[in-house]
Amino acid sequence: MDQNKTNIPHFGRQSKTGSSLWCLKTHLTGVICHGYGALAFFDVLQWPHDSNLTVSILLQALLMVEFLPEKLLLQMDNCDRENKNRFVLSFLALLVQFDVFKEVELNFLMVGHTHEDIDQLFSCVSRHLSYRNAYTYDDLMQTTSKASKDIKHVCPLQCVFDYRSWVEPLLQPLKHHSHPHGFRFLKNHSGTVDMHYRQWSSDEWMLAGGLFKVLPSIRECCPTPVCPNFEKVNLHQLSLDIVKYVRCGMPETALVWWEDFLATVTDAQDSTSEAFPLGALVMKKQQQNLVSLNTATETEVEIPSILLEAHKKSKDVIPKVLVGAQRKCKKNRSEQERLEEAGQRRDTQDQDLDCAVAVCPETGVKLPEIQEYVAVYLQQYN
Repeated sequence: MDQNKTNIPHFGRQSKTGSSLWCLKTHLTGVICHGYGALAFFDVLQWPHDSNLTVSILLQALLMVEFLPEKLLLQMDNCDRENKNRFVLSFLALLVQFDVFKEVELNFLMVGHTHEDIDQLFSCVSRHLSYRNAYTYDDLMQTTSKASKDIKHVCPLQCVFDYRSWVEPLLQPLKHHSHPHGFRFLKNHSGTVDMHYRQWSSDEWMLAGGLFKVLPSIRECCPTPVCPNFEKVNLHQLSLDIVKYVRCGMPETALVWWEDFLATVTDAQDSTSEAFPLGALVMKKQQQNLVSLNTATETEVEIPSILLEAHKKSKDVIPKVLVGAQRKCKKNRSEQERLEEAGQRRDTQDQDLDCAVAVCPETGVKLPEIQEYVAVYLQQYN
């Protein structure tokens, strides 16, 4: 998606005067959680778009979904700066190590075939914005939420954690990880997580080993937040040009919002007290497992009766499965009648065989009628 489509103030029809003014550049990151819905996260380029951003958004998305499955399947863009690097891979290994998931599988599309369902979602957002105005940050998020019925949450990204600096001293060196298209993380017999890889989905998994030199505990996972940097935003130039947007059709109420935003944006992004939410994700999974265990215990008295009834019905006699053309049988006949009819057919076949038997003139041996003709022919020929 062209990220210029989400610059604000946004006009469905941009005037010549407004096209030369400074605007606030925003960045949209989309996450589709199949079975739940799509999530949209906005930022204003105050953080670098690297592995820290990916890990932080992935954590927020997992905390938002209602149910965490046993196996996590991820499909990501084949970008080594944000996704295909050892820092994101190590984070997926931690999710398995701390029992958030029993297995995590990460896949990347092949070069030249990278358009997928998330690109269709971005197309809906771009088309929806093409003829609608979004003067403020709030207008942009509200308009994005209405672009598709699959979008469940649209929110600004409040914090990005410096996971990369924290985990880098704990990792083993990793090479040639840019070539495979698939990665899998599973616990081995010793309880540590191994990474497996393969080139294509039809290939067998190959073992790469563990990524960590020293495996951290959940209490030691304490990356600090990244300090936002607004140099790319250029707040000074934006404050000078935002007043001129009124002449382009922006209402006065939007101008009041912009004045408040420019005065408080740097203070609102102060997130140094935020805690890394991996511990909250682990606790969420533990509570989910506890609820599932209690639910199974409460209903274990009712389940056997239901299963016994279903098992009783499954013992009913079912017809034999037949393959190929079958002779149509007459209905309402007993087994004795079928046997008598079969015996009559055999007697009729024996009588037909006796009528077709003749005697060979030379040997006196009984032969079928067709063989008599052959014998006569051979005698005349000799």
